[in-house]
Amino acid sequence: MAGRDEKRFPAWAPWAAGLVGGGLLVGAQLVLVRSNVEDDLTTRAKNLLAQLEQDDPEAYAGYGDFDVTFHGRDAVVSGVPAGEDVSEASAGSGVDETLVKLNIGQLEGVRTVTVVPAEEEAEEEVSSDDASSDDASSDEAPSDDVSPDGATEEPAAGEPAAPATPEPTTAPTTADGVAAQVAQLPQIPFVAGTARWDDGGNAILAQMTRAILRGPADATYEIQGHTDSTGDPDANLALSQRRAEAVRAELINRAVPAGRLTAVGYGQTKPLVSPEATDDDRAANRRVVLVVTGG
Repeated sequence: MAGRDEKRFPAWAPWAAGLVGGGLLVGAQLVLVRSNVEDDLTTRAKNLLAQLEQDDPEAYAGYGDFDVTFHGRDAVVSGVPAGEDVSEASAGSGVDETLVKLNIGQLEGVRTVTVVPAEEEAEEEVSSDDASSDDASSDEAPSDDVSPDGATEEPAAGEPAAPATPEPTTAPTTADGVAAQVAQLPQIPFVAGTARWDDGGNAILAQMTRAILRGPADATYEIQGHTDSTGDPDANLALSQRRAEAVRAELINRAVPAGRLTAVGYGQTKPLVSPEATDDDRAANRRVVLVVTGG
């Protein structure tokens, strides 16, 4: 009986199959890792925006409602009302896109941040409705606020005119302007004898961060810590240094570049009021000051 031909596989076939299987396994693992990274970055970015709004609702109004998605390590922030350039934007005049980018960009692991204004998101939908809107508009009755020829009607005699929109306040254009703006903020409410502040300190630090980031990008500052004359001078010096360093660390955590900030404690050596005769005098001497060092 003639023997049947046996199917034989090349010697390298098992190795090839192993390589293919290993490649598929590695690919699946990479997809899983990427998904985990994106989920982690998205969670941290959304938590940061929500925390900013909670700390300073006026300066960061609406930040907690922005939609953040990640493609790998690249963030896309959408639903952002269009604001102005960082050199001109101010509270109430729209969202400062640069602040959004700086705050999310400082998170560890983030590579790039793209901000998509809400107007751009709606542009495609609006343009697709233009034709139908134009056709329908010819059948609509004129608005009560518009005369038949299209001109806006003046208020009737005796009716108050609508209030004018106030001009936005220009952000400080010099480092000295930033320092002056920070000097107008309340003092950070440190817990006695510690470098910790209570809840009110977060809002003050948020405003301090906003002032610095909206000022000149090359300006540098010294964060000075000062105490009153109560207690041991050496202990006061150490405490003032810890407080200055704590403020610096928090500003860096809020996206101010570390290279722009130094922290120095002066203890009781530079009082605003001397001698200290009252509690108010001592309160005035307990302070953290932002001093321009360059830019």
